[in-house]
Amino acid sequence: MKKIFTLAIMGLAMTSMPFGAMASEHISPVSVENSDCLGARSDNIYTGDEDVNKWEITYNDGILTVTWMNFVANCCSEGFKTWFERDGDKLIFNAEENEALCNCICNFDVTSTFGQIEPGHYTITFCNYGHEVFTAEIDIEEGADISLSKKPSGIRAISPANEMVSLSADGVLHIASEGKVTVEIFDASGATHARINADSNADIDIKSLPKGIYLAKAKAGNRIESLRFVR
Repeated sequence: MKKIFTLAIMGLAMTSMPFGAMASEHISPVSVENSDCLGARSDNIYTGDEDVNKWEITYNDGILTVTWMNFVANCCSEGFKTWFERDGDKLIFNAEENEALCNCICNFDVTSTFGQIEPGHYTITFCNYGHEVFTAEIDIEEGADISLSKKPSGIRAISPANEMVSLSADGVLHIASEGKVTVEIFDASGATHARINADSNADIDIKSLPKGIYLAKAKAGNRIESLRFVR
């Protein structure tokens, strides 16, 4: 099972349970549409307002429309898939790309419509690729027009993601491995800030690292992959 590791101030790792799936109802969208790429940013370390996570939610004639603005995905993605998980008054909105075909990254506006969400007061959580991004309380009622936003962590990858190591906009390193994996994080001087051993896949929250340039190196057997990022 994937674990989340949170880096302590001294660079040691603590383990906590991941944001897990609830025993809930799965709700598929009526339709999913996305904009064209709003601008490639794989070569841009520092980005501005175009990276701010925003959501627009409307409810008209029993149809709930959710637009995730500036969703970060592969430039050559073959569309997106979204769905809700509902447990009483709790909603989890999930979004991810269907398939990544290249190394560059873009922002997209992804719009989904749902016909199975009734009016009411909800706690809504937005997740990209299974990872929690933002949670808010909203009132869904006829004519509702809701705007939500959350600025990103400011952490940016400065080398292409690979199959073993990738970085989300909320400052979490995703490590994908079929077996035991060791992850080390170094700063620009070569000093080690963390060394983590995981049984397989892991998520590492790196928001507590001091400002600077880092290298995350993952090793599983004879395979080694790395990712450079700016904190």
